[in-house]
Amino acid sequence: MKDIKAIRAIVRLKNSVNGNPRFRFYFTDGTAATSSSGRPFCYQVGGGGMCEGDEVKVEYTRAGRIENMEPHGSTKDYVALWVCVDCIMHHANGECDGCYEGHTEEPLSLLDYTKSTMGHPQQEHECGRQDDIYFSDCDCETNTFSSSRCDGCGSDYHGERHAMTEWID
Repeated sequence: MKDIKAIRAIVRLKNSVNGNPRFRFYFTDGTAATSSSGRPFCYQVGGGGMCEGDEVKVEYTRAGRIENMEPHGSTKDYVALWVCVDCIMHHANGECDGCYEGHTEEPLSLLDYTKSTMGHPQQEHECGRQDDIYFSDCDCETNTFSSSRCDGCGSDYHGERHAMTEWID
């Protein structure tokens, strides 16, 4: 059975022993729960209808941990992603530096690159320039160091992440 809840707050916890992200969710009905280790939905937290204030469908384990979570009634028509240098270069140029040496993960293999664009929509910008149509001075679309997996290929190599958006039909 899936419960429908609204997220009040999200707290990032220490990664699992395998390096997977973990979260503690606080809901508007006063309940709270922690995500199970290694669950795929944890890679979508923070975008795609799983942010503070969003309604979600929550499925629990017998122990009370969150087994699965998915957006419920999201009005967003996109998913904000953070991708590695290989993925952003593949999207921009059709190839990257790793194309000649081989990849540990195939760039953009986790998303439909025909429905994706570089950068984030204006409402996702944290720089306060949402009203400016030119983001030439904006640097909030680059995370200079991240230990999170790449949303484009799943690589767990630490390093720079760049903003991309996958558009939902």
